[in-house]
Amino acid sequence: MEMITNNIATNKTLSLIGVYPVLPEERIYLIELLISRPTKLVDLSMFLQKTGGKNKEDWQAPYDEHYLDERGERIIGDFFNHDDLNCYPTRVVFYMYLETMEVPLTTPYGEVCLTDVKELPSRLEMLKYTPMD
Repeated sequence: MEMITNNIATNKTLSLIGVYPVLPEERIYLIELLISRPTKLVDLSMFLQKTGGKNKEDWQAPYDEHYLDERGERIIGDFFNHDDLNCYPTRVVFYMYLETMEVPLTTPYGEVCLTDVKELPSRLEMLKYTPMD
């Protein structure tokens, strides 16, 4: 599989739309993806940044995901309310603690390079970051 390396870079299934700083001093970023799969078939628990050792439990994973309409302008679901979504393609944003920007995001559809950070677009200002406990 090839690595997706820049914003709006794609392979046949996955498009990276953006990596946006939320709290860069704490390494918290918002990641936006477009996935050419129905929402019901997308398992974000398989999206990982393999850092922190060899144990999968130590790797970084998405949290507080929000599913967006096709244009990325409206929230249509979240972690708790997405089972009934029948969207194709799936547009999703989620927060991640990125221990390092040099390690790609590993997904079932290939690796995604996270080094091309952009300013948060105004259409996503509706999202409010809530720190994890």
